[in-house]
Amino acid sequence: MKTLFDRLRGRGYHSGEFAQDIRELACDIRLISDEIDKTEMWFENEKDPDLIDACLYQKELLQARYRYLLKKAKRLCSCKNTKDMGQSR
Repeated sequence: MKTLFDRLRGRGYHSGEFAQDIRELACDIRLISDEIDKTEMWFENEKDPDLIDACLYQKELLQARYRYLLKKAKRLCSCKNTKDMGQSR
């Protein structure tokens, strides 16, 4: 299954500001994904009830950030596609 970024690369968007935005988003998404994984491991190993709550809140926060970044990437892709369609006429 191709990721959003694989699909964008496959469409030939390799230059300029758009490519930089995509690289930054991909990096941010990877970092958030890694943080979610770390938080899940923390949760699995934690014994203190207060820290278990902290794990849950941290995971919710990271998942919200992850969803935001995915929506931002989709909007960026949609915006680029609209601009390209206007130029092809």
